[in-house]
Amino acid sequence: MKKYHSKETYNPEPLTSRMKTTTIIGLTFLAAVWVALVVLLLTAGGLTFKNLLLVIMSGIIVFVPLWKKYRGEQPRR
Repeated sequence: MKKYHSKETYNPEPLTSRMKTTTIIGLTFLAAVWVALVVLLLTAGGLTFKNLLLVIMSGIIVFVPLWKKYRGEQPRR
């Protein structure tokens, strides 16, 4: 028998309706700073495999935990 997530962890409402305005502003600011640092890295260091790998890994490190925290886990179909 499969165990489904409770209603507390899965909420079908849009993401912005569940988040406070300050949280949205903070995430937007974080994304803007990350994009600025990525642009700085790519303009100073050039477009190399190492730099692309750094951009991808830093994006995963920064944004995946935040996505899991604010988006929540959804039940699998």
